[in-house]
Amino acid sequence: MDPSDRHLLLGDVVDRVVDGATEAAVDAIWAGVPAYAANPDPGLHAEVRAHCRAVFVSLATTLREQRPARLEDFPMTVRAAMRRVEQGIVLADFIRAFQLGQGAMWAQLRAAAEEDPALRPVILDVVGPLMQVVEAGSVAAATTHLEAEQFRLADRDRLRRDLVEDLIAGRVPLTVPRIGLLRTVGLSDGAEFVVASGALDSGEDDAGLLRTLADAVHGVTAGGSPGIQAVRQSELIAILPVAGVGSGGIESGLRESVSRLRATGIAASFGVSTTYRAWSEVPAGYSEARTARQACAGGAVLALTSLSPADYLVLRNDSTARRLINPAVRRYLEEDLAEGGEYIRTVLAVAADGLNVRATAERLNLHANTVYNRLDRIADRTGYDARRYPDITYLVTAIQLLTQQPGVNHT
Repeated sequence: MDPSDRHLLLGDVVDRVVDGATEAAVDAIWAGVPAYAANPDPGLHAEVRAHCRAVFVSLATTLREQRPARLEDFPMTVRAAMRRVEQGIVLADFIRAFQLGQGAMWAQLRAAAEEDPALRPVILDVVGPLMQVVEAGSVAAATTHLEAEQFRLADRDRLRRDLVEDLIAGRVPLTVPRIGLLRTVGLSDGAEFVVASGALDSGEDDAGLLRTLADAVHGVTAGGSPGIQAVRQSELIAILPVAGVGSGGIESGLRESVSRLRATGIAASFGVSTTYRAWSEVPAGYSEARTARQACAGGAVLALTSLSPADYLVLRNDSTARRLINPAVRRYLEEDLAEGGEYIRTVLAVAADGLNVRATAERLNLHANTVYNRLDRIADRTGYDARRYPDITYLVTAIQLLTQQPGVNHT
């Protein structure tokens, strides 16, 4: 038989079994790849049938044209790969399905050879082209699936970034994809959340390091819903659900993450807001988180829930607040700071001990009379008696404003 006639006959043989091979391929895929059988898309079955048939027709064409299969012979596989990504089918399952389809075609050809012994030598010639189809089709499938997955991830990152931008700008999500994404990550409207603001202590906007920072934050909800995060210039913003771990759990998780990063040479700081419930409150949470982060550089984590109201006011320290300090108090505190801060430490210790001078004396390893003498001197110089609660509160606040040291226990 002339070689060209032989290849035409091969193409005809493949055409003859296309319908049976198509149905057998679909059955094999549904039986052998659970991800297909469990997929909720009602159109998947018909799409897979059309894809299998198109690949088999392509095999017949390459046989008739006496040439190996090429990537451009598989536009249907490119479209199918993109659809499978949309349907949530991973690359390994897609390639496995493709291979099962080719196996179904070979089974149909073997059955045809058994029915007609005269076809056996001809059908053996299909083995090589069929393997080429498997190879070229698999390359097309893998390449397109990976590209589609990358685009999907890029789209997802873009959606997350845009969504975070809208939330911190006070724009409540209205579209189904955005609302659906928030619900998926545990941030349904009404669910408790905190906002965290993180940054590298170097102030860099290095995309790779910030992505490392984002990865480190991903697990702070201790296996619960992950929340949503996005890199914004030199800052990482995370909106994290509180359910299951509490704001304290998130704070401790961030501390562990910051510690692990420090061990790898990456210094970062985080500020964490108080707890909120409504999407419309994200801007307030973001403002709190930024304030907290900017006050705790040096590889630290500061959660506002760990501060008193007075401490928070100190975090918002500005020139107006410092000008409100009584001039006599300001002069005395600045003089004491210049001389080592002995009297300031005494005031802070008395405040921490709840105005119990004897406890303060033990803490500072001093005689109680020494502590009393210091408090008397402070009162003489400033007009504020540190043994009176209103006065010591004023003095402690002034100290914090001048030294920017939040976190003193006022009770």
